[in-house]
Amino acid sequence: MPLAPYRNPVLEVFLEKLMKIVVRATFLAALCLSLAWAQSDANKGSINGTVTDPNNAVVPGAKVIVTNPARGFSRSATTNQEGLYRVAALDPGTYQMKVNASGFATATADDVVVSVGTAVTVNLPVSLQATVQSVDVAAAMVAVSETENSQTLSSQAIRDLPINGRRFQDFATLTPTVQANSDTRGQLSFVGQRGINSNVMVDGTDYNEPFFGGIRGGERSIFAPTVPQSAVQEFQVITSGYTAEYGRSTGGILNAITKSGTNGYHGDGFYELRHKALGLKNPLNQASLETQHQFGGGIGGPIQHDKLFFFGAYEQQIAKYPRRVRFSALDSITNVTPNIAPAYNYFRSLEGPYKQTNDAKTALGRVDYNFATGSRLGVRYNPSEQDSLERKLDTAALEVVKAEKAEDAAHEAETAAKDAPDADKASLARRLSFDLIGLPPTPEEVEAFLNDTSPTAYVRLVDRLLASPQFG
Repeated sequence: MPLAPYRNPVLEVFLEKLMKIVVRATFLAALCLSLAWAQSDANKGSINGTVTDPNNAVVPGAKVIVTNPARGFSRSATTNQEGLYRVAALDPGTYQMKVNASGFATATADDVVVSVGTAVTVNLPVSLQATVQSVDVAAAMVAVSETENSQTLSSQAIRDLPINGRRFQDFATLTPTVQANSDTRGQLSFVGQRGINSNVMVDGTDYNEPFFGGIRGGERSIFAPTVPQSAVQEFQVITSGYTAEYGRSTGGILNAITKSGTNGYHGDGFYELRHKALGLKNPLNQASLETQHQFGGGIGGPIQHDKLFFFGAYEQQIAKYPRRVRFSALDSITNVTPNIAPAYNYFRSLEGPYKQTNDAKTALGRVDYNFATGSRLGVRYNPSEQDSLERKLDTAALEVVKAEKAEDAAHEAETAAKDAPDADKASLARRLSFDLIGLPPTPEEVEAFLNDTSPTAYVRLVDRLLASPQFG
């Protein structure tokens, strides 16, 4: 009589829960990995098509090799039983193709142009001849956008089209149904939707302002470039109908690709001057323009042939605009009494013309490496900075507010200290601390205040609180 297997109920419950955790963790990891790969393809293109023989029959098992001679990397695919092939996740650029099939001559195709977000169809016929057959790409290639209602701007268009401010996102307004709304901090509106619903990507990565939406940099990006225009290779504007790999937004998408190094050195430089003397004066005989300087350039090339490449770009803007400070509310005051005269005269002294500056610096550095497997790794660094007179005035105004706040706190402390008995000094210290820095005082500050019997104890407490990094 066989013995029944031993069963441990506690162990079975534990293993069952452990299996559920493993399954959920595996599913979550697979989901995250798939999302990462989908996002990585958002700034790519692809080549697909059919390989046929002289009788127009499909050729299964043919090897299709796609090579980018400028960047020195290649990828391959094998046709299926229907003779179809697809080479995905290709960087925008110009490619060469070669087809090897058993029993057939090698076929080649040159100058196959892949743009961001497009799927290029190239049907490749092979022959029985022993010589290499060259395919006419113009007749065999059909470029189909992978997303509906999209428009792509090439590097030539970005370089040659006139633009004020060298902000690459301004080119998006050339696409129908795309406009920049002044009432929403200059955010791009796609098909009438709010700018916060749009999605801006650079090299397939998120480039959105996390709080207000729109392009990273927020309102600053309206007046100054955040990515050097000379570093943008091309970009795509998608108003609607995009595939699920883009995700995130219900509005449109601005998908930009930056330049990278190649096997040959290449670069450019520029200097643009908009002088105020070239602008007409308005009917009030005031200058309509002020002098604006823009200069910079970029350079790229190989570090190791076919393996490691670099690219760098830098741009700077120096601009000044005439502005005037005027407090129109003061015009309604007809009787300036001695009580309000100091404040009235102070604000009147601030009126007058000044130059608003809009100085900006932006740079981009990028390094790319080709792996032997056909994969490609890119690292990009993109700092930007804007310096304007308005920001300096805001900083000065903040210092004035802090000084007034300290003065009010000191006056309140003086009044409270006159009426506060010694037993309430600890309460006074806590109240002053909360009023000034929003935090309770440290035990050391309370002890020092209680032990200070001089009439100026509250003044020293205020000084210590004002010196706190939390003040302001």
